[in-house]
Amino acid sequence: MSVNLAKSKIIGLTGGIATGKSTVSSYLIGKGYIVIDSDKIVHHLWVSHQLMIKQVKLAFSLNNQQDLRKQVADIVFGDLEKLNQLNQIVHPFVFEEIDKQLKLYKEEKIIFIDMPLLFEINYQSHCDKTWLVYAPRETQLNRMLTRDNLTENEALKRINAQMSIEEKKNLATKVIDNDGSMKHLYKQIDKLLDEEENEE
Repeated sequence: MSVNLAKSKIIGLTGGIATGKSTVSSYLIGKGYIVIDSDKIVHHLWVSHQLMIKQVKLAFSLNNQQDLRKQVADIVFGDLEKLNQLNQIVHPFVFEEIDKQLKLYKEEKIIFIDMPLLFEINYQSHCDKTWLVYAPRETQLNRMLTRDNLTENEALKRINAQMSIEEKKNLATKVIDNDGSMKHLYKQIDKLLDEEENEE
């Protein structure tokens, strides 16, 4: 599954819900870095990868084409066994596509892989380092209430469905604190990039 890239440093970029990972990812792209987006890969697979779609349909006894992803989401929601079954089908296709893109960008000094479930699926073992975009639980909650128009119970349910941000913080190589201003956020990223670029 892993790709041997002598030149490239692979950095896994992750976060929790409403911690600002997408903001960091966009900033990195704006600075000219390659960011492989696992969510975009998954979305593309659901639309166009006929073999994966066929396997999912067989596994969950689905025949029609009507919003297949939503049907599957309804089936696996709250059912860990079925979610694991789905992940066993989908993840190998995602990893295969990531590997293709890593080969495509093999001349880059640094490649970021944006992956929300990086630690949950142990993908950090395929990365040289991991960056976590961090915001405390209270900030996550407040952002979701403001941004997503959710009730507190709905927001907490989504936060609790993920690995704790504090647990992720303990696993990460570097932590980017996103509980302040954008200026503060960008300053941290620039400092980390400078360290990575100058590391022997």
